Amino acid sequence: MTVEKDSTTEPIDAGATFAGVVVSLLGGGSLFWGCVVFAFYGICEDGCDKPPRTVAGAFHVAAPWALSAVVLMAAAAYLFMSARPSRRPTLSRAVIVGVTSSAVFVGGLWLLALGTFWRSESATLFILGMITLVCLWQTSTIVVARRVARRR
Repeated sequence: MTVEKDSTTEPIDAGATFAGVVVSLLGGGSLFWGCVVFAFYGICEDGCDKPPRTVAGAFHVAAPWALSAVVLMAAAAYLFMSARPSRRPTLSRAVIVGVTSSAVFVGGLWLLALGTFWRSESATLFILGMITLVCLWQTSTIVVARRVARRR
C-alpha cells in the first residue's frame, strides 16, 4: 500500500516560483504592449502621411509582441511546474498553459478596457482593474501550471 504525500505540505521552490512570476510579468507586459500597438495602429494626428489602418496591418505589427509573450508565458509555466519536486514539467504542457494563459489575459484586458472606458473616461478605474486582473491572472496561471504538471 502506498501513501501519497499531501500536496499542501510539499515544499515549493521559491526561486523557481519567483523567476516564473518575473518571466510571466514580462510576458504580460509584452501582451499589453501588443494590444496597445494593435489598438492604435494607423491612428495619428492630422498631419500624418501613413497609409490607412487595416486589420491585417495591425495584426502584422502586433504579432511579434504576441509571439514573444507566448514564449515567455510557456517559459513561466515551465518554471511554475518545476517548483514542486514531485512534479515533472513537460514542454508541451507548458506551451498549452502559456498559450491559454496569454489568451485569457488578452481577453480580460480587452474586456477591462472596453468596460472601463464605456462607463467613464477615468484612468483610475482602469488602473485598479488592471491590478486586479494581473493578480488574478498570475494566481490562476500558477495554480493551473502546477495542476497540469505530471507526477513523477
